[in-house]
Amino acid sequence: LIKTLRITLKDNIKNYRALMADEMGKPLAQGSSEINKCIWLCDYYITNAKSYLTSEQIETEFYKSYISFQPLGIVFGIMPWNFPFWQVFRYAVPALIAGNGVLLKHASNVQGCANAIEECFKDSGFPENIFKNLQIPSEMVSGVIENNKIAGVVLTGSTLAGKAVAKKAGEFLKKTVLELGGNDPYIILDDANIDKAVEACIESRLVNTGQSCISAKRLIVTNKNIFLFTNKLIASLKSKVVGDPYDDVDIGPLVSLIARDEVHELVSESIKLGAKVILGGKIPKTKGAYYPITVMTNVKPGMPAFDDKIFGPVFSIIQA
Repeated sequence: LIKTLRITLKDNIKNYRALMADEMGKPLAQGSSEINKCIWLCDYYITNAKSYLTSEQIETEFYKSYISFQPLGIVFGIMPWNFPFWQVFRYAVPALIAGNGVLLKHASNVQGCANAIEECFKDSGFPENIFKNLQIPSEMVSGVIENNKIAGVVLTGSTLAGKAVAKKAGEFLKKTVLELGGNDPYIILDDANIDKAVEACIESRLVNTGQSCISAKRLIVTNKNIFLFTNKLIASLKSKVVGDPYDDVDIGPLVSLIARDEVHELVSESIKLGAKVILGGKIPKTKGAYYPITVMTNVKPGMPAFDDKIFGPVFSIIQA
């Protein structure tokens, strides 16, 4: 079935990437990359699943001892909008291979993607309802976790959501995996290759228009390199294209106007506290939730650009 699933993904790649562009603004090229990553995941488990799930004999003082891998039951996933296919496939595929059922509570703004994923599993021959998208509001998540048929809970989302899910799952002794937000630093030391460092920081920070939990949000650069690094970063960023996700662009709009305004508020507050904007930093008059690629220097502890996760194409440079 996993072999068929990868074929279904490949056959529908244009439809799936268009859904992502429509619902959360992902540029088409990045949408294709996301589906290809899901295909790679299928290939990985086609190759390795059997060895992972094979019972293992172990030596103990007893007559016979072994480790056996058994299904848990139904795994409930609470997933975010920023990688609407990948986040689902990376928990659903291994869970299904191990013999579990899968429920999905996807973000409300990517229900087209959620329904398409359910159809993808169905069209690939998986049993009816073995994978099911629950179209429910967040207020109903707690009741699902409490249900006796739910054996485990998987969440990718904010720290606040993670705390709430962990508390409820702990109360009912449900196995739990959480992936929460981060404010990741990239550290450029004295002996760094500056060209490669600039390339790595840009590639990481601009993926998904900066809306990634693991993107390079804080760039910490030593005194020796900060001038050269900053100049090369700006020169490279000026060639990047912001625009309609259906065009050949490097970044598209943010997920919503609310999200754009939140990013701008964090940038503005950092400026008030002494950060200096050397690129971008102003909301464009263009229609849509666009935010310019923005670079700030003189970023220090106590500023949102240092302390908080900015979910957008904002580079915070910190001198060390």
